[in-house]
Amino acid sequence: MKIATFLLLFFLCGNIFGQVTDTDIANSILGKKYYEINSQLDSLGVWYHVHYPERIKENVKVYSIADGDGTVKLFVIKLDMSTVNEVIINYRHDSREQIEDAMRVTTQSDVHVGKYSTDLIFKLK
Repeated sequence: MKIATFLLLFFLCGNIFGQVTDTDIANSILGKKYYEINSQLDSLGVWYHVHYPERIKENVKVYSIADGDGTVKLFVIKLDMSTVNEVIINYRHDSREQIEDAMRVTTQSDVHVGKYSTDLIFKLK
């Protein structure tokens, strides 16, 4: 009985978390302090990995974050006085899932289309 209850709750919660979009992720961390980002992503139930590149500026943080469907994108988070003021999501052109995800986003502040990828930029208003 306990296993059946656990599985039922797992599938119900999985459906709730499965609805998280890239726009939801970007908007949920805009305006937050840097130390609040991980707990915010945990509350959304998304997978993420923090990158610690040696040559990145101190006011720029790089994350790989999966949306609710499990498609992983690179998020560049720009800070102003430890507050997130810009989120850039990088969509690779060689991934059908990422291109389809980018086409669904309509609330970005700016777009930069490159040769191999497209960046959608969300800015704090």
